[in-house]
Amino acid sequence: DTLESRILKHNQHLHGNHRFTAKASDWELFLQLGAESFAHARRMELTIKKMKSSKYIKELKENIRAREVLLDQTK
Repeated sequence: DTLESRILKHNQHLHGNHRFTAKASDWELFLQLGAESFAHARRMELTIKKMKSSKYIKELKENIRAREVLLDQTK
């Protein structure tokens, strides 16, 4: 799946409504990072979620160095 098709599926509730985030139908792309593999993308996702910080997420969007650190830490 492409990123665009995944967002579309979330907004159309094709993944079900059993998760908290599935109830929203206004998802839009905030930040896209390139990953070396699915496993690398998953590690980045889990690292971001573990931070539990909207400030950290905003920092990733605004600061290229923060993105580079995340990419390197999760390789």
